[in-house]
Amino acid sequence: MKRLFIIAVLFLSCVISNAQDERPIPRTVDENTLTPTVGSTNLLYSYVALVNLAAEWKKIVKATPWNQQAWRNLFFATFLAEKNSLTKLNTDDKKNPQTALVLRKMKEAVPNSYVFNLCACHFWIESEWGIWDKKILRDAVKLIPADAYDEDILRLAKMLWKKDCDNEKGLKDLYRRIYDRRFYPYKEMRYGWNLLQSMSHNAIFIAHDDMELEPVKIIQEVLGERQDVTVIPCQYITNREFTDEICRKFHIKRFALKKKADVSKEEYVEQFTMHLIKETNRPLYQPFDMINYSNLCMDSLYNEGLLMKYSNKRYDNISVLLHNLKEAYDLKYMTEPSLVQDNTYFDNMDEDKILLTLAYVVKLFRKRGLETEAQSLYRVILESIHRNENYGFMQKLNDLLPRYGLLQPLP
Repeated sequence: MKRLFIIAVLFLSCVISNAQDERPIPRTVDENTLTPTVGSTNLLYSYVALVNLAAEWKKIVKATPWNQQAWRNLFFATFLAEKNSLTKLNTDDKKNPQTALVLRKMKEAVPNSYVFNLCACHFWIESEWGIWDKKILRDAVKLIPADAYDEDILRLAKMLWKKDCDNEKGLKDLYRRIYDRRFYPYKEMRYGWNLLQSMSHNAIFIAHDDMELEPVKIIQEVLGERQDVTVIPCQYITNREFTDEICRKFHIKRFALKKKADVSKEEYVEQFTMHLIKETNRPLYQPFDMINYSNLCMDSLYNEGLLMKYSNKRYDNISVLLHNLKEAYDLKYMTEPSLVQDNTYFDNMDEDKILLTLAYVVKLFRKRGLETEAQSLYRVILESIHRNENYGFMQKLNDLLPRYGLLQPLP
């Protein structure tokens, strides 16, 4: 029965993922997300456009070899054209010769600069300069100028979290910069706040989406909220330095992979997750879409609204879900017009998905005889659609939901 419930409500987590807390959010969350900064690099360029862009920046670099901004833009245009990746370390210079050439010349022109260290974090020529170490990253962080691009600060924060996660002061400083620049849209910060408020004390939270990870980390590091929760990016789990540091923080034995040959990323994540569950005895949460990544037993996952909780024992998760909806989440912002024009480059929030998930929650509540709660959520859906003039989604609901007996067609 529980398994059927989880499947039926899976979509729920998809949308309820925007729910929120009835206790007032600190005004700073709202105030610091009013004007998100537009990203300075459009990563949607075609290969030809990137090559042409690199050629233009190459001219500027040749004319002004001290120009760090020009070197930075030349590097990323070249790197993207060759690799279409922003995060891989120790990149093969034989496969990416143009990027390697740019970095060699940059080292000659602006050695020990912020931009060189920033770019070297992404592409380190190990065959020439030795093994990559944390000093490159720490130097880049130390030298960040006031006019640094928002996305570069975020890149460094992610890299610091992954490769130097015991550097707590550095992490806090970087996330303070991101927060002060209002990089993440209002609704994503509210969503992250709700995720934290719904978790048990000393919880472990494993996720892979920036929408879930970065705002949560910002709220922890900058606002000092729910620091008892340990946030673990799924994509960092395959990094030995990161998992070793997590195990040290929990004072548990080092994680050793049981099956080493041809192990998939999903199997690796599953084994490390189970290692944490068994060794720490802490509550573990994940978003609904982590199911395919973590491979945890479906019969041990309980839906609590925004998140799935792992438990070996049965418990009344419906009561927890109701508590979250009434006491932990705040849905008011969904029934208001958007406060900001979201950053189209970095806004990962899919409001239609959230509303559709809430529609499935309505079905769940009706199935359990919770008609009052069902009507309350139904009103939220209608208000959100009308206040934000999301009439395209209204039609989508009209087309989809009656087929499954979820709701009556919308007016």
